[in-house]
Amino acid sequence: MKKSVLIPLVVAIAAAVIYMLILSSNQSKFQESSKLEWAVVAKRDLPERKVLDSNDLFRVQIPVKFLQKDFLPASKDSDISRLQNNFVTRIAIPRGNQITKAALTTLSPDAGLSSRVTPGWRGFVLTDVPSAVANLLKPDDLIDVLLTFEAVMKSTGNKERITATILQKVRVLGVGSDLGQGVDASQAKNRDVNASTFNDSTAISLALAPKDAQYLALAKEEGTITLVIRRRDDLNAGPVQVASIAELFR
Repeated sequence: MKKSVLIPLVVAIAAAVIYMLILSSNQSKFQESSKLEWAVVAKRDLPERKVLDSNDLFRVQIPVKFLQKDFLPASKDSDISRLQNNFVTRIAIPRGNQITKAALTTLSPDAGLSSRVTPGWRGFVLTDVPSAVANLLKPDDLIDVLLTFEAVMKSTGNKERITATILQKVRVLGVGSDLGQGVDASQAKNRDVNASTFNDSTAISLALAPKDAQYLALAKEEGTITLVIRRRDDLNAGPVQVASIAELFR
């Protein structure tokens, strides 16, 4: 074969090989970019410091090339449920946006007590609660608040110590640094949680209407506060007769 014919043939073959390599590379990149991954997405607009619940998230398939670097994978429904009631939004997340790791924090003191307070209500922190009581309480338990103090009795005009139920079916927001995540300082070390944000404080955080918060603040200054634990499903409330020593032995 003549040299003049061989050179163009070699060039043509080389060009064909290069073309096939480029085509193969582009095809590989296309396949990679069109690959789908399950990710967690906001079902509705989520405000900052929102405790995630079942109505906030869903999972959807998104092309890999559109995934954010720290997206939350969700190959199964349990990947969604593990986030609910355990994580809080650090920032506002619009509906339809991907949920990223950087946008969430654990339900802990890092998230702040305000993330647990219902709009229009207040988070009242009751300190120096006896550890024997605090250790038996859990977030979302219901309690009654009793006040023991000295009162002038109308019937006799004498001072007498009495106990009155001043608040009923009050929801516990937090016990010490447990705001509902179910983790204390010792347990936090074994989880993906910053253990330094936890302590063994016997402070109890309560959900109160503004007026009830005032009453409790006043009651603390007037006498001794006692917390009484209710059943979680006992929502009945009504007048409770004041207890006195005279009534006890009558």
